[in-house]
Amino acid sequence: MWINGFYPLSCAALLLAALEGAASPATLLAMLATLWINVVLHELGHAVTTCATGGAVTGLKLYPWHGVTTVQRPEGHLAYAAVVAAGPALGIAAALGGIALLSMAVGPVVLGSAVAAMHAMLWLGIADNALNLIPVGVLDGRRLLREVSAWRVERARHSLPQRHEWEVVPTAPPVAVGTRRRVALRPAWLRACV
Repeated sequence: MWINGFYPLSCAALLLAALEGAASPATLLAMLATLWINVVLHELGHAVTTCATGGAVTGLKLYPWHGVTTVQRPEGHLAYAAVVAAGPALGIAAALGGIALLSMAVGPVVLGSAVAAMHAMLWLGIADNALNLIPVGVLDGRRLLREVSAWRVERARHSLPQRHEWEVVPTAPPVAVGTRRRVALRPAWLRACV
């Protein structure tokens, strides 16, 4: 099981606040509620975009610190890239909206209050959703990069001249027994030139 780095960080912040007595139970509840809402909105971003692009949501699991949306992929690489990007986009937009609402409703944030805790968790939510776009591991960024790259390769393949046959030619002999040969694509008409 993989756990995002944001969640242990937020757990440590909650634990520290509780142990030092700096946070009242209302403040801790506000922090947890803010975190939970951010996770729910992130996963709903994936789910709603899946339905909008022609896919189907086969499962939505919410855990205390993260969620998993299982989808039947919509057709096309860009459609699935939109599904992947929708979670972080909605999470960031919702957190920015929450910060704006808190600022308008309350005014200057007083440190040590439940509003200050919610404000801090919203900023952590923005950071979490932004870090989720890094293309490594099981993060959304890796899937987004894979889909956009596949779309670009597919588009490049379709832009190749169709009037010529293409052939696979070896570029180097195998280095050792059982190794793969390096190959390249070239137009069949170049065979007469070589």
